[in-house]
Amino acid sequence: MCNDAEQKFFLINIPAHNKKIFVKEDVSLADALRAVGIGIETPCGGHGLCGGCLIRVLNGELDILDADREKIPNSMLKDGYRLACRKRKFHTSISIEVPQRKRKIDLSAIPQNVSGRFAFSVDIGTTTIAVSLLNADTGAEAGSMSFANPQDEYGADVISRVSAITNDPEILQVLRKMTVESLNDGFKRLLRASRVKAEDIQFISIAGNSIMEHIILGISPVPLSVYPFELVERFPAVKTAAQMGFIFLNNATVKVFPMAGANLGGDAVAGIFYLDLDKKGSPRMLIDIGTNVEIVLSKQEGLFATSSPAGPAFEGGEITFGMRAITGAIESVEIDGSILKFRVRGGGAPEGICGSGLIKLLSELLDNGVIAPDGRIRERDEILTNLGLRVELKERANAFILHKDAKRALYLTQNDVRQVQLAKAALRTGIDMLLEMAATKAGDISSVLIAGAFGSALEESSMFRIGMLPQEFRGKLVPVGDAALAGAKKCILNINCEKELKDILSRINYLELSREKDFNREFVRRMNF
Repeated sequence: MCNDAEQKFFLINIPAHNKKIFVKEDVSLADALRAVGIGIETPCGGHGLCGGCLIRVLNGELDILDADREKIPNSMLKDGYRLACRKRKFHTSISIEVPQRKRKIDLSAIPQNVSGRFAFSVDIGTTTIAVSLLNADTGAEAGSMSFANPQDEYGADVISRVSAITNDPEILQVLRKMTVESLNDGFKRLLRASRVKAEDIQFISIAGNSIMEHIILGISPVPLSVYPFELVERFPAVKTAAQMGFIFLNNATVKVFPMAGANLGGDAVAGIFYLDLDKKGSPRMLIDIGTNVEIVLSKQEGLFATSSPAGPAFEGGEITFGMRAITGAIESVEIDGSILKFRVRGGGAPEGICGSGLIKLLSELLDNGVIAPDGRIRERDEILTNLGLRVELKERANAFILHKDAKRALYLTQNDVRQVQLAKAALRTGIDMLLEMAATKAGDISSVLIAGAFGSALEESSMFRIGMLPQEFRGKLVPVGDAALAGAKKCILNINCEKELKDILSRINYLELSREKDFNREFVRRMNF
């Protein structure tokens, strides 16, 4: 990546989905759309062979590529249709639509077997695992998928899982087996869909937080959670696929990303590597919002990094009607007078609420006086509009009714609000203390890179309204998608990857928040909205 003065980002607006994405100069729209949770089919595995991934440009200019001309009739090209799977140079910001009508796809031109050197890149998140199949010779993505991390049976957050291992050390191998089996299933699905042979997989790169990486390596993560909070493994050795449990990928070697601290894992290092944050320039900050929030500040003097235990609330975990951002999830809310307007993923009646919808809901309820600045759901007679009629007593505390039909009622409880307060206080405290460590003011940050599909889906105004981020960050947010997965891909294609990763580790100044005596005081101070 270039320095900030040279770096170019372009806005992709998808009005029908109420989404906006900032992309770099050279990226495929399919990757950009998936990064914010908009599914798009690539029947040929993204090789540009079938024409099944059409988007339509509504406003702005998007060059016509040779691949477009081969698969799209002239009349449709003139009407703005383009292939989403091809990497493109952007010259302007654009608005697009993702057509819902499925076209009849001619798959006869697609080779039955694809040859060459291929690789899997993996991001093991606490909540979600993402996998990409990459052509190691050309850099083209042959397919990708994501699925829930099966370890959630032992708790929604890493602390719960470490506690389970502490109580019964044999749980470590149970969690590892769960993860390996899920990855094997994902690998096989992608191979079938892309027609790539298992013997052509040469490399596997894996990034995750420190605890996820220790578990996949079969190393107890317990020392990471107790004083002095030290890593058991910092720079894992290269292993064979068989050693890792990927038995059918006999020819592959496996690289697990190095870790910078007990709570700053390979996912953060992969993000730094992908975004070239180790390159000198004006101050920038990377924030990867998830169950654990990784925060990295890049300055001329070096890299300053920390991780804050936000918990699963941002991703819908431990929320009464919380759910992942899948079909049926409320992903945005607007209040018009006393009327609630939902945007439900996939349409239809809501089944629950995902993280982005939850943050937007709280923002709206704060603006409309339903929730007080201290997070309390107000009594009916304190609310000046008919929204007060939606407040009911649930489990001896106030709750706000979101939706009610013949099948069920969805509501936001007082405890749900508190879970978000805990999560956002952890995030904000981590940012504040890292800025203090680096002797940097919030206003000095030139750009704030928001990583992860969840972060990309959040509405900027809602994040500031509930106090997740300093007001000085307004207008500086740049969604960058799954930076950890992108870093894992980049490592496959970069022969100097290992050297650059070691250089990154040497430049990181790691702040362990659990050792900071002022953390609890600052955390409590940031609880209010």
